Amino acid sequence: MQHLGFTRLGNSQGYPLAIIHGWGCDSSFLLPLAKMFPERDLYLIDLPGYGRSAALAPIASDLSATIYYLINTIPHGADVISWSFGTLYVLRALSSINNPCVNLESLAQSVLATPVVKALTAPPGSKSQGSTSQGTRPHCIEHYRIEAPSKGLSSQLQAEATTDDCGARAAALAQLADDNAIERTSLLAHQLCHPDAQPFVRSLVTICGSPRFPSDPNWQGLSPVKILKCNTEMTPKRLTRLVHLFYRLMIDERNACPLEREYIHSLIKNTPEVPPEVLMAGIKLVTFLDERPALEHLDLPSLHLFGAQDRLVPYELAQQFSGDPIHHAYVFQHSGHNPYLSEPELFEQVVRTFYHHVEQGKVVTFRSFNASPSLHPSA
Repeated sequence: MQHLGFTRLGNSQGYPLAIIHGWGCDSSFLLPLAKMFPERDLYLIDLPGYGRSAALAPIASDLSATIYYLINTIPHGADVISWSFGTLYVLRALSSINNPCVNLESLAQSVLATPVVKALTAPPGSKSQGSTSQGTRPHCIEHYRIEAPSKGLSSQLQAEATTDDCGARAAALAQLADDNAIERTSLLAHQLCHPDAQPFVRSLVTICGSPRFPSDPNWQGLSPVKILKCNTEMTPKRLTRLVHLFYRLMIDERNACPLEREYIHSLIKNTPEVPPEVLMAGIKLVTFLDERPALEHLDLPSLHLFGAQDRLVPYELAQQFSGDPIHHAYVFQHSGHNPYLSEPELFEQVVRTFYHHVEQGKVVTFRSFNASPSLHPSA
């Protein structure tokens, strides 16, 4: 498998929407968000070590491999939503896919040549884990299929798994496809098979995310001293406590709505434990990764959402986007780290307004960047 595990929901005929989760919980945590857009072709993507990508835990600490897998999972042309620290991965992925100085074929080959990835991609029973089989070639297109209950794809299409030529494969698939199935090509596959066509993500929405989580003299964020302690004093037992603390910090117990409080508490009780090495990989990523240059040069419509009560990501970061013609921000007055749980109706209204403007090719405007009860999407 050269892509991350994901859950596909919604309407397979709809426009694709990829959703990437954050630290400490898998993509199932974002199901309430996904259910707001039942008309879309939804991809809830699990990062390495989480959920359906649990088997990819060995690459959780390898940023290049994670980015390679991510760009080979996001459908070409999709809208993307990232929550919390998942924003770091998305910004790096978008920076890589749109950077003319990054050779994605070389990236794929270098990632596939690493011992850990060789072990993950080697065919079962293979003596030579580094062999280049069709199943592990970087040129292989990954297709995500949904079959209609009445009439599926032909058996010939279902049986086809690989081909020696990307162009021939794409042409064959296009000829065999019927109106009852939608096939998605990943960003990476589209770039490798259509080098003259610039791969793209149509828009980006970040939820309580940041391109840089630790604070510095010119940036508001988490205490770097506390982040340093997380790197030096963590044990598996302390990591479990830290995850539970992270869940509790998501909400303001005094102001949280009952639905949000119940949802977070059930998450603490029922979420499967994430391997300590995966959690530590995320902490190290948060410590050192700085994607502010990637965000500054990101040339696609973006909406950055914050909660005025958020104790993890300061809502004042919304001011960074004031007056920007492409990047827009919105602050939810009564929300912490999960505005889609605490103010679901307003959240859906804001995001749908943004998507409407993106579809129409119009400039998105909101009345204010300040956290005030009067915030509403503009007409």
